[in-house]
Amino acid sequence: GNNVATIAGLTTGAVSYTDADALAVGTVNTVGLTTGAANNLTLSTPGILSVNQIASGNNVGLTGTAGINLGANVTSAGTLGLTTTNTAVNQTAGTITATGATTVAAGTGAVTLAQTTNDFSNITATSGALTVRDTNALTVTALTVAANSPIDIQATGALTLPAQAINTGTANLTLVSGTTLTTAGTLAGNNVALTGTTGISLGHNVTSAGTLGLTTTNSAVNQTAGTIAATGATTVAAGTGAVTLNQATNDFSTATVTGTPVTIRDANALTIALTTTGAATLTTGAALTSSGTAQSLTATAATGAITNSVATTGNSSLTATTGSTTNTGAVGGALTAVGQTGATNNGAVTGAATLTSAAGSASNTGTVGGALAATGQTAVSNTGVVTGNATLASTGGGAVTNAANVNGTLTTSTTGGATTISGNLGALATTQSGAVSFG
Repeated sequence: GNNVATIAGLTTGAVSYTDADALAVGTVNTVGLTTGAANNLTLSTPGILSVNQIASGNNVGLTGTAGINLGANVTSAGTLGLTTTNTAVNQTAGTITATGATTVAAGTGAVTLAQTTNDFSNITATSGALTVRDTNALTVTALTVAANSPIDIQATGALTLPAQAINTGTANLTLVSGTTLTTAGTLAGNNVALTGTTGISLGHNVTSAGTLGLTTTNSAVNQTAGTIAATGATTVAAGTGAVTLNQATNDFSTATVTGTPVTIRDANALTIALTTTGAATLTTGAALTSSGTAQSLTATAATGAITNSVATTGNSSLTATTGSTTNTGAVGGALTAVGQTGATNNGAVTGAATLTSAAGSASNTGTVGGALAATGQTAVSNTGVVTGNATLASTGGGAVTNAANVNGTLTTSTTGGATTISGNLGALATTQSGAVSFG
């Protein structure tokens, strides 16, 4: 068969050449190998096919059994085919411009088409590790990627994903769209990073064995269906965009979320840090630990405790159905804390504070700018200054203690427990069957 080291030329007709060994596409007067937009270009070698100068044509087919190295511009007015036998397709320089469909068939070989000036229309790829960059919009028609191989696809314009599952196993998955990134099938990998400049829409399962990143530019992150399962840390960076990850089956580990407003739901325990100037709504199936800042906070845990340090400019509401609630965050409005086994506030509250525990104690140590109502089944205590009235009630005969100033009326009640009162009071009303002492 043919066996030359370098082929180059300028022609107005179609070119089809098969070489018996490695082949380099070189140059004659720097014009490279150009067939014209109406003619096809086909080059094939059982060795490595290297494109070192311009290669262009209508339908362009490049085959290097032992690999393809692209170091110059490749332009196809029609289709583009890049084919190897389980060996790499590598782009070191130049721009790929393909008006029609691009098919990359590398078997288990790595495919790296990472020049940011590339401009594909749509691409179908079979590969090992896969990296693709596109300066405009890109449609990924289909992917067949070897097990545990990373995928990194980024488009400056819209990135349209294939209607299939994408699973990189123990490798990382990175998808970037210059517009809204919308899932078309399940996504899974080790570290999973999803970016949509104008938004992210999740309608399928997203699973990360490592970290999960969801990033927009002041645009919404919205979940319409599916389950998010993230073993490692989750970071949601939406700027001023709304964050709604509200499917009941979600399972985060820890999360750092920036957005306005924020709605997060987790089937199990969750540790979350918030940055939002809007409302935050957190719902978990187990223990919840929350921190950060919000305009308002509504937190509910079906089981386990709520430990909250979120500082709000408005109201905070904490409800632990079977566990306890503990608040240390400053509350710019009113605080409502309901904990089956205990309700504690240690933060400054600008408005009223209501602490309720059906089976445990109720305790306040923070300053309260409005009225304080603390009701517990066992002990009830207050050591924080209260600007308004204060009501301390033990429904199960526990001790009641007030050790701070109450500018309004202090009302205490217990059935059998001791009552201890100190501090300056506006007025006092007490109902009890146990001992009363004054400090």
